[in-house]
Parts: sequence; C-alpha cells; structure tokens
Amino acid sequence: MDLRLRKGNYYVTDCPLRSAQQMVIEHHYAKGGSNTAVYTHGLYEKGSDNLVGVAWWLPPTRVAAESVNRECWRQVLSLTRLVVLPETPRNACSFLLGKSVKLIRKDGRFISLVTYADESQGHNGNIYRASNWEYVG
Repeated sequence: MDLRLRKGNYYVTDCPLRSAQQMVIEHHYAKGGSNTAVYTHGLYEKGSDNLVGVAWWLPPTRVAAESVNRECWRQVLSLTRLVVLPETPRNACSFLLGKSVKLIRKDGRFISLVTYADESQGHNGNIYRASNWEYVG
C-alpha cells in the first residue's frame, strides 16, 4: 500500500488565522501560537476542502533575522508552526512546506526564510532537508 501523498488530491492556499490557531491548539505540541501571522497557509484535501495541515509564518526576532541575513534582516521570515493531521500521508509536511514557500516567493516581500527543528520534541529537521532547506546549525 502506498502511503505517500498524491499531489492531485491536495492543494495549498491561504487559510484564516483562526483556522490555523485551532489546528495548532488541537494537533501541535506547542498547543498555541501568536495572535498574528504574516502568512498562514493551509493544506486542504480536494473535494472535501478539509484543512489537514498548516504552515504559520512570522518575522523572527531581529537577532535571529540578522543571523540569517544581516544586511536585509527585515526581509527574513520564520516558519513558527508546521503541523499536519496524523492520518495525513507521510510526505504531507514537505508538500505543504514546498507550496508555502512558493506562495511566499510569489509575493516577493521576503528574501530569506528560517525555521528551527525542536530537538527536545524528537524533531531532527528531516522535513526541512526533504524540502531542500540549507542546514546552518
């Protein structure tokens, strides 16, 4: 049985902040996030339009932004929450992340993206490597 996501069955688009917040409360280990976002992109099932994943983006702190791009630190954006429902196919996170990055690039306001893998939660950055992110430490 193939457990991989079939791209034709899903799409990524903007989702309401409220929907992103609810998904994070219910399915992310942090159980919450900020009351703002630059972008919240949702992974939806075609046909049912069920929200099954969220990528939530905010500006990082100035220190974090400068560590990524000192000259243009105001154009750095951070992925603060990434969550998909447990029953979603195994490559759903990388699919959501890739499509979300494309939407950000299309907008053109940000030139550098950053995210962190929470090793205390057993995360090792595999999703980011699968999505061609550069590991910088």
